[in-house]
Amino acid sequence: MNLTKTELIVVKELAEGYTHKEIAKHRGGSYLTIKTHVENAMRKMHARNSVNLIAIAKDLGLIMLLVAVLCSAFSDLDLDQRRFRLTRSFSVRGGRVEVLSV
Repeated sequence: MNLTKTELIVVKELAEGYTHKEIAKHRGGSYLTIKTHVENAMRKMHARNSVNLIAIAKDLGLIMLLVAVLCSAFSDLDLDQRRFRLTRSFSVRGGRVEVLSV
């Protein structure tokens, strides 16, 4: 279950909310190369899909969940203009992150 350095970096970037194409562009590789790294990591960690891969990596301490939660929520973040606070809350159940509106 040992991930290569590149596979671990790709998993971390997936957890941060980047798509395969964005990771490829950022790392200077191709979409298919990134897809292969994800598939290899999924195979090694017995993950069903990339979300499950991120949950397993979090459980093993390879990534921090907070990074994944915050980055995935910033795209549609709402601010309460009167109080200047975030109007989103998060719930973690069974290794899954849910974004809840307040």
